[in-house]
Amino acid sequence: MDDPHPTPTDLLPEEAEQYEWIVMKSLIDSHEQMMAAMEQHALSSMTTAETSNEELITQLKSAQQSHRRAIEDLDTAIAALREKSQARESATNAFK
Repeated sequence: MDDPHPTPTDLLPEEAEQYEWIVMKSLIDSHEQMMAAMEQHALSSMTTAETSNEELITQLKSAQQSHRRAIEDLDTAIAALREKSQARESATNAFK
């Protein structure tokens, strides 16, 4: 199944890769996923109606999915930083 959520690299300008953008967009996406999970939890816990165990399980599974997406976004940021470091190191070694 295709993920409709674009990755930071999908959103890059067509010029050279911009690692700072990848990191920033990954952090923004991660933050959005965390906020969505917290909002969902807050809304479900503030309702006056009694919530069944099945409804709570469904809500928790949804929160898990949001957190997984946040982790994927953070992994993208880490990979971009590592790639940037390797590229910088390779460039430095080329002039030695």
